[in-house]
Amino acid sequence: MGYCMGGALTVLAAVHVSELDAAVCWYGVPPEAAGDTSTIAIPFQGHFALNDAFFPIDQADALEAKLEAGNVTYECYRYEAQHAFGNENNDIYDPVATQQAWERSLAFLSTHLLANPTANP
Repeated sequence: MGYCMGGALTVLAAVHVSELDAAVCWYGVPPEAAGDTSTIAIPFQGHFALNDAFFPIDQADALEAKLEAGNVTYECYRYEAQHAFGNENNDIYDPVATQQAWERSLAFLSTHLLANPTANP
């Protein structure tokens, strides 16, 4: 699970690290040349801001298209918010989007990690 640059690294880890069991990204998209996201073999969830100046929503749209093309098990959500909407220490913090994203993240992780007895601890 990662946010911003950590979110982009989470996506890349989902592509390149075979030991992962699931991945959750909050507003981060790596460059396409860094890895083929259509090859992700684990459940993936992404949370993206529609008004993100750092990772424009068209990057999230392209990522989702690659996930779809690769038949990846995924969920992608978009929020009427700005980049880093979950950071309580900045002016663009959006408590409604954050709450919704947290609920979705925890449900996803519960489904794909806790329900999987072979998941890595």
